[in-house]
Amino acid sequence: MYTMVCVVWCVGYSRPGAPCTLHASTGIHAGYIKRVRGALFQVSAYMATSLANTTSTRADSASRHMLQCRVHRDRLLSWTDRGCDNSELQRNKHKYSLTKDELALEVSTSMCPYADQYSRRRSQPYPMVLSSFHGLGDSANIVYACLMDTNTAFHSHRQELFEIIFGKEFKGDLTEPDYSKIKTMPHFRTMGYSVGTAYAHENSGDTIASVMIGGIVTVLNGAFNMQTGDPVMFYLPREETMFEEDGVRPTEMYPTEADPMSNPMRLQEDGTIKKFTYRQVKDFVDHRCSVHKSSRTSKAQFMKNLNGFELGGNANAAKSEVARIKPFYYKNASDGDYERVFARVISPAEPYEMVDIMMSRQSL
Repeated sequence: MYTMVCVVWCVGYSRPGAPCTLHASTGIHAGYIKRVRGALFQVSAYMATSLANTTSTRADSASRHMLQCRVHRDRLLSWTDRGCDNSELQRNKHKYSLTKDELALEVSTSMCPYADQYSRRRSQPYPMVLSSFHGLGDSANIVYACLMDTNTAFHSHRQELFEIIFGKEFKGDLTEPDYSKIKTMPHFRTMGYSVGTAYAHENSGDTIASVMIGGIVTVLNGAFNMQTGDPVMFYLPREETMFEEDGVRPTEMYPTEADPMSNPMRLQEDGTIKKFTYRQVKDFVDHRCSVHKSSRTSKAQFMKNLNGFELGGNANAAKSEVARIKPFYYKNASDGDYERVFARVISPAEPYEMVDIMMSRQSL
């Protein structure tokens, strides 16, 4: 293939009367060889490194565990502009759907351990899941990113944290819809990868799809490099800059000279949590975003587009508010990180390449 490229390149760039310096071993103009080498180097910089991308194959296992799951329409309705817009779910049915190869997260309960309007309704025989979080809003995503980053023991202090969030001082200039989304934020837990398609509204199609909860599957990697044997956890898009370039949580837990900002939800040395406001939470997350900026390279963006993660700039059709995966590192890991681990990597991959993972939550 490379020889053919060289010949075409030479013919295309031959000029009458130009001096011809032939390469001793190939008989091809030396200047053209340099150009071809440069072009091949540029192409190789974008070549896939993961086994799944290089061979265009998918891993499969004879032993797979499947479960039928339903899209949680009530959650999505509460996130629409009017709080109950069924026409929005039908008009943009693909944006709210659970599509093949998307990570389904179980959302039947809320983060807040009390005043949970969803977990009290147990009439559904199927697990309630979502893969698209369009409409959740930036405010709830910011609070979730801060909550997952804190060194506070998540389960033992969750009620204490939400008592502060429900307090008068926290709200500040938040709008009532955004404040409501924070108070009813789902407790995201991994269910598995969808093998079919389910819609949010029954008028659009079937609302139930099969979800693979155990076995080997080829999926899209997130923004960080993966190596064979790494534990796999999920994260939401707003959390990408809450990690360092290598995917590890930053070490700073308390204010330092180098980093005066610290997580307002952190557990103090005396074992208590100080009251905090939404403005403090947002300032902390924005500060992390400025310190640990997204290190997405041109190759990562290329692989992201190649594997269909973005739809060519059509913001209305793009489905970017979905859970992504990254390697889990024990160093500086939070309680929120530990409970989001659900798989192991079985072949290495760079950011936004296809990667083979083995879901085995029963043994983690």
